[in-house]
Amino acid sequence: MGFYESVRTFWEKRSSPQDYLWNPRREEKRTFVRNYIHKGDVVLDLGCGDGDISRFSAAMASRVVAVDYVNALDEPLPNVSFVKSDLRGYQTLEKFDVILMLGLSPYFQDDDLRSMYAKARSWLRPGGRLLLEHQSTVTHHEKLVNGYSDQLKEHYCALYRPVEKDLEFLSKAGFSVAHRPFGAQKWPDTAFFSFVCRLNPRVNLGGDYLSPTWDSLHERILKKPLDVTGCKLLLERFHDAVKPRTCMLSYGTLLGAIRERGFMDHDTDIDVVMFEKESDGLLSDLRSKGVTVERVIRVNEERGDLLVSCSIPGRDCYIDAYILLWEPEGYKYVTTGIEKDKEKFNLTFDEASPVEHEFCGRKYQIPPNAEAILARWYGTDWKIPKCMFFEHRKEFMK
Repeated sequence: MGFYESVRTFWEKRSSPQDYLWNPRREEKRTFVRNYIHKGDVVLDLGCGDGDISRFSAAMASRVVAVDYVNALDEPLPNVSFVKSDLRGYQTLEKFDVILMLGLSPYFQDDDLRSMYAKARSWLRPGGRLLLEHQSTVTHHEKLVNGYSDQLKEHYCALYRPVEKDLEFLSKAGFSVAHRPFGAQKWPDTAFFSFVCRLNPRVNLGGDYLSPTWDSLHERILKKPLDVTGCKLLLERFHDAVKPRTCMLSYGTLLGAIRERGFMDHDTDIDVVMFEKESDGLLSDLRSKGVTVERVIRVNEERGDLLVSCSIPGRDCYIDAYILLWEPEGYKYVTTGIEKDKEKFNLTFDEASPVEHEFCGRKYQIPPNAEAILARWYGTDWKIPKCMFFEHRKEFMK
C-alpha cells in the first residue's frame, strides 16, 4: 500500500472513542491544550480523531471546528461542528484563535506538511496559536515506518522527522516556535515534543516605522505644558477609529482618570492598551479617521512586542497604544522602558475584561479593578501625587 492509503487504513479502524482508549497520553494532551485556550476563542482541531480534545476544548472556547475523514464525535455539542474531510483538501475562509494539530504531522509527507503549515498560518487571527504535539526523531535522521507493528498487531505507517526539520518547516511557513520534550521518551530513536507556534511577526502592522516629523513633535511636547484640549480630541478620534476593538486607558492616563478625574498636568502623553488578537487592520483604520501614525516599534524581536504612537494634525500631543500579548497565564505588556519588576504590569484575564468609565465627558474602557491595579503599579500610596513626577516634567520643560 502507498503511504496515505496505509495511514488511512490504520486510522479508519479507530473510528469510535472506544478504539482510542489505548492512548495513555490523553491527559498530557489535555493539559497542554488547557494552557493555550481561553474563554471566547474559536478553535480549529485538525485531525480530531475520536473528538476527545475537541470536546475538551469546547468547555473553554466559544466554538470548535473539528475536521477529520472519520466522524468519531458520538455526542455532538452545541458549540462543536464537525467537517468530514481529508485534511490535504480542507479549505476554509474562517479565522481562528487556536489551531490544533495533535499527533498529526508524522502522517504527512514533506510537501503536504509544508502546505498544511502554510494554510494554518493563513487561518490564524493576529495573536493566534498553532499547537503541535507529535513524535520526532532524536537521531537527526528521518525514520519511515511502513509495515507490521508487533506492538499494535497490525500494519502501521508514519514518517518521523528530526526536530530540526520540524522547526525548519514551521519557520519557513512564517511561525516563531517554542518547543520542548513532551512526556517520557518511550523509544530509543524518537520522543514526543510539543510546539507552540505564533505568527512571525506576531502583529502584522507593517513592521517598524518612524515618521519624519516624530522627533520634532516629541521634542515640542516635552518642552510645553500638556495640550489637554488636543489630548481630548486625539483620544476621541483614536477611540472612534479603533471601534469595536477593546481599547483601555492605561498607565498615567488611567491614573489621571481615577485619581484626578482628568489628564494629569505633568503627564506627557496618552496611554492605552489593546489586544494583539484584535490588531488586524489597525493602522489603516486609524489613518482613515485622520489619525497620524507616528511610529511603530517592535520592542522585542523574539516576541514581536509592538508599541504604536499616533497624533492628529495641528496639535502637540500623541497617544501610545501598547499591544497586550496573550500568554497562558494572562496578558503581557510590551516591555519598552520598563525593566525593573516589569511583570507587575501584566494583566490577568479577569483584569483584561474592560468596564466603562466616565472620562473627559465620554465613556472609555478601563480594567474592572482599576484601583487595585494602580496600587500594584504605583504603590499603595498611588492616590497621593508624587513630587518626583512634577520635577521630572519640569526638567523636560527647561
